[in-house]
Amino acid sequence: LKALPRHKRWQQQGYPVASVVAIVSRVIGGVEKYLLIQRKKEPYSGLWALPGGKWDFGESLAEAVLREVNEETGLQPSFSNLLAIVNCRLLPRAQQDHGGHFLLFACALTAPFGAALEQKEGTVAWFSAHELDQIKATGLMVPTDYLILDRHRQRAPAISYIEAENHRRRRRRRD
Repeated sequence: LKALPRHKRWQQQGYPVASVVAIVSRVIGGVEKYLLIQRKKEPYSGLWALPGGKWDFGESLAEAVLREVNEETGLQPSFSNLLAIVNCRLLPRAQQDHGGHFLLFACALTAPFGAALEQKEGTVAWFSAHELDQIKATGLMVPTDYLILDRHRQRAPAISYIEAENHRRRRRRRD
């Protein structure tokens, strides 16, 4: 992937793209279910994925993931914690494919109320653990997102999350 010419990279990437993905779960009918979106855009068009997207300049992690989930589902979730950081490299399979490199920040969110509704990004739906396994087996789910969900379902510990905003310190001029 390192040698891939820039014109063969997703959106001509020069660096990994910082992105956020969210695990939003809810108990429905006594069963824990997870919210997925069927992507309309590349990469992974047509596949089921965790809601999320690019982390905009100046946003905190919580702001980015809450904005993305709201834009893609209409929900007003709350930030719980950072679960994992994933270095995701998308290798091209065919000559016409583009490669990509993403740094994913996987977060847990809570949204106990409200209906998840389809927005411009794609169809949204809730899936049980069994249904997730079936979707993965048919190849209709983003593989990395399944791994993130599977780790969460196994109750892997969250990692530390610290937000910091610092002011640049001016150098003192020496006369």
